Amino acid sequence: MTKIYAHRGFSEKYPENTMLAFERAVYDYKVDILELDLCLTYDNHLIANHNDTLDSVCDVPYENYVIAEHTLEEISYLNFAYNFEDLNGNYPFRNIVEENNISYEDRPGFLYEQGISVAVIDDIFSSFYSENMKYIIELKDGGERGKIAAEKLLNLIHYWGIEELVIVSSFHSEIEEYVRELDSNIYIGA
Repeated sequence: MTKIYAHRGFSEKYPENTMLAFERAVYDYKVDILELDLCLTYDNHLIANHNDTLDSVCDVPYENYVIAEHTLEEISYLNFAYNFEDLNGNYPFRNIVEENNISYEDRPGFLYEQGISVAVIDDIFSSFYSENMKYIIELKDGGERGKIAAEKLLNLIHYWGIEELVIVSSFHSEIEEYVRELDSNIYIGA
């Protein structure tokens, strides 16, 4: 049986690694598997993002905005759709905050409601739990931070009881080995 997976959500049509992209992939296109990368914030939250910086997707206040150096609260003020270019070469979300006269204080809530704020793994798992969604998840952090990320991810996988639905991988072999040490029953990607 053929399975369809969504790379960073439905990232061709919607901003990658946002709840909007994940929701459209699941509910509009009925994908079987969500593929995403996770990075650990300064305060140890796992967020969906391909790189360890947010420059390529967000309206960051300065270059080289490293995820590991910022809290989830700080990151929640960023528009994760800011640099999204649609198939017509437009940036439909670039000025969404200004066009809607959203105050700085209201930014996180507004971006969250639009599905274009930071996507946290807790929200992703809870949003698609009833869909019996499968996941391919790459942990981006290495070293001690990678181990913290692995522990947090495994705790959430166990909490939701989705051990059979998740494949965990990392380009850091020591992190994959650590995941195996923590739970030998978790599927590991190659």
